[in-house]
Amino acid sequence: MRIVFFLLGIMTFLSCTQNSTTIKSDDGIKEVEKLAAEKIGEDFECHLNTSETYLLCHSVDLDARMKTPLTYFIYDLSNQKIIQEEIIPRGTVRWKSATILEVQTIPGISEEGKTLEDYTYEIDVIKLTKPNQP
Repeated sequence: MRIVFFLLGIMTFLSCTQNSTTIKSDDGIKEVEKLAAEKIGEDFECHLNTSETYLLCHSVDLDARMKTPLTYFIYDLSNQKIIQEEIIPRGTVRWKSATILEVQTIPGISEEGKTLEDYTYEIDVIKLTKPNQP
């Protein structure tokens, strides 16, 4: 019987510990969302990478015709700072993997013979390089 109470006590302790970590994490994300509202404006979205170490915040074009520039930044949650920010005339940005961001620029008039891949580049948030930038 003592073993059962001991195990229940440990399980309760572990579940409380996990919840407090999540709350701290959520508070940190809320602070970044406040920063995003200041830098980007009201219309933005923030997305964690799969390892939950970086947060991508970007503007959202409500018009869907991509008339407004895309503004985005990458926030390093462990160091609590912006590590990359960029404004491009038109385009999209998304997490491709835990540490790679895919940015697609959309030209006003696309050049003959070019495909979407010609207007796409990746950002490695670890190295902060743009290996495929046109």
